[in-house]
Amino acid sequence: MKAFHGLLCRTVLLFALIAAPALTAAEQSISWTEYLRFTDVQIHAAGEEGRYLVGVWTMTGLAEFSDGEVAIITATGTLDYDRGLGRYGGWVEYRFEDGSTKLARLEGEVTERLPDGGNLQEGTFTYASGTGRFDGIEGSGTFSGRQYRPAEDGGDSLLRVEGTYSVP
Repeated sequence: MKAFHGLLCRTVLLFALIAAPALTAAEQSISWTEYLRFTDVQIHAAGEEGRYLVGVWTMTGLAEFSDGEVAIITATGTLDYDRGLGRYGGWVEYRFEDGSTKLARLEGEVTERLPDGGNLQEGTFTYASGTGRFDGIEGSGTFSGRQYRPAEDGGDSLLRVEGTYSVP
């Protein structure tokens, strides 16, 4: 009877382990600063005096994370503005020194035009995929910041980003 009881307990434990969902890593908070510059911009104007702008853009730069790690950024997307205000969206990839990557979908908005040709902006991002230590990444966050010059002059930008993520 004792042997049967031990066998029964091991069988129940094995079944529970097989049937249990896989455990995931705890969600982590992270923040970083992005320094970006346009490397390719194609903007087309429409309407009276070029009021409406539609464009495709690529930016590159660096991300400095709160833990001291640095990643190379490549971002590409589209914009749709009315009098310099409007929405943009696209994809941003972070490539780390060890070869790991994070890819996120971003959606942003220019909220204020500045007299120097720059602007204020804010938005959200959602991780779509990752490689290496970020394989299976999930999470999202927000960003806000300033573009210091117009896109045609390089559009140097500084963004503050905060988010959460988990990896299996």
